[in-house]
Amino acid sequence: AYEIRPRDWSSDVCSSDLEEGQHIAKGNLLVRIDEAENAAELEKVRAELQVKQAQLRMLQAGPRPEEIALQRRDVETAQTKAEYLRQQLAEAERIQALKPAKTQASLQKAQEQLEYARSEYQRLDRLYKDGLAARQQWEKARQEMLSAEKEAEAVAAELEIVRADDQAETRKDYAVAQREFEQARSRLDLLLAGTRSEQLESARAEIAQLDAQRKYLETQLQQGSVISPVDGVLATPKMKEKAGQRVRKGDLIANVL
Repeated sequence: AYEIRPRDWSSDVCSSDLEEGQHIAKGNLLVRIDEAENAAELEKVRAELQVKQAQLRMLQAGPRPEEIALQRRDVETAQTKAEYLRQQLAEAERIQALKPAKTQASLQKAQEQLEYARSEYQRLDRLYKDGLAARQQWEKARQEMLSAEKEAEAVAAELEIVRADDQAETRKDYAVAQREFEQARSRLDLLLAGTRSEQLESARAEIAQLDAQRKYLETQLQQGSVISPVDGVLATPKMKEKAGQRVRKGDLIANVL
């Protein structure tokens, strides 16, 4: 009797269409192992291997002239944007520096007008109480004083806003544009420098690792089919009932006499 046992794989689903007493020729399929997971993984590894091989060829060839030209345009675009925002920021800061002085002058004028309106109101208020001024004059002076107070308060509030405005948003936009320009220039420098030997070695190592994994999975799939090594008669009862069973490395699958 020739005992057939799986030697190189662990638990998998076992299936067979053979019956006890059936004649078996050398090389006939005895049992097929379900290798769906390994098959899916093999396809994934093959695809990754193709991608890495293509990337290695690109690294070996180096950057194309059109890639360098495109990156140069990206650098020029980023530089133009950064320079524009720098000029915008400089102009905004120049205008910002003038605003406080102008607003301060407006505030001083409003305070002088308020002082005058208060003085005029106080004068007419005394005359009105002594019966020497008409109520209409007194009311007009009072309204002018109240209006002057509101105007002075509004200009004072405007001065606070002007002093608080520090162009934070414009500075942020300029900083982002400057960083984008520097990154674009770094990418151009890398293209012009060409492929480094370390990059080639790393790519080759990744390909070797994937290729080894591919060969292993292919071997596993080949070993999923158990072939009879001899001519004979199947002596294992209820062979079909093994369908769906789990077999482990070293388990007895079949006897061929």
